[in-house]
Amino acid sequence: MDWNVFFSTISQTSGAIVGIFAAFLITKIVSNQAEFSQDKADASNFILKSEALCDEAKSRYFKWYNERIRDQELCDIDEAFHEKGELLTSAEYLEKYNFSSFDAKGDIVPLLEEKVAEFHSIREKEQAERDKFESNTFGIAYAMPKLMYIKPLSVVSINTTPEREEIDNLLVRTLHQVKVNKSHVEKLSSGQDSSNLINFSIISVLLLFFAGVVYPLSFLPLEVNAEISLSIGAFWDILFSLKGVMLSLISVIFSGLMLVFLKANMKLKHTDDTIEKLAKFSQLENYSNYYKNYIDNTGTNGQEFI
Repeated sequence: MDWNVFFSTISQTSGAIVGIFAAFLITKIVSNQAEFSQDKADASNFILKSEALCDEAKSRYFKWYNERIRDQELCDIDEAFHEKGELLTSAEYLEKYNFSSFDAKGDIVPLLEEKVAEFHSIREKEQAERDKFESNTFGIAYAMPKLMYIKPLSVVSINTTPEREEIDNLLVRTLHQVKVNKSHVEKLSSGQDSSNLINFSIISVLLLFFAGVVYPLSFLPLEVNAEISLSIGAFWDILFSLKGVMLSLISVIFSGLMLVFLKANMKLKHTDDTIEKLAKFSQLENYSNYYKNYIDNTGTNGQEFI
């Protein structure tokens, strides 16, 4: 058997495969470096925008708006009780009247319970006066005169619409940023899987280069029908020959090149701190506690605004 043809064929075939994959991997890494730089810049920009939205949310008058709406609705409840005799439970009032969706239920419910207790107290006093009058007039029916309820001027004169428009505008912009951040977090996370695949491919190409190119070439040239023997002594004889020097030089150059790109590819990973910050700003409630109240009150994350 002519081992020269066998080893030469293996070496040429493996060399072609190594060349194709090495060229592809190098091109891919260079492309990924550009994309990585852009993704890193985008992530920093998105984090800055998210932090700016947080600061803007702090500057909006959520508390003022919630208190004014709370006062208006409580006045409507007073009016409905005095004019129509409406008396509901605190839960029913909370569901029926339009309190601010940014207001905490824990702050509203105690006020409603206090109001309900006040109404029950008024009813009890009215009933006691009726009973007293009927006992003094021998059972003649008695109707309590109803006084017209007038809303406080401080409630009627306040216009909350401009502030609500500003709050809604901010909410829309924040929700848009939340969607952008979510998409970017997914992109950054998927990119890490791609980077690991390229690392594995580079190591595989190196192994193929040594096993399929360098090792077969170390046997050439051979005499026809020569017997092949493997020994440690033969390795050192080849290494310190001209053939060994040439193969070693090629191996060092190619290995160094692949290791450089392997190291470059391993650096193409976004820090956990960046991904964690971006993931934090992918949740609406992390921009403001008032947005958390909004989610709790509406049962949504506000996507209907987009």
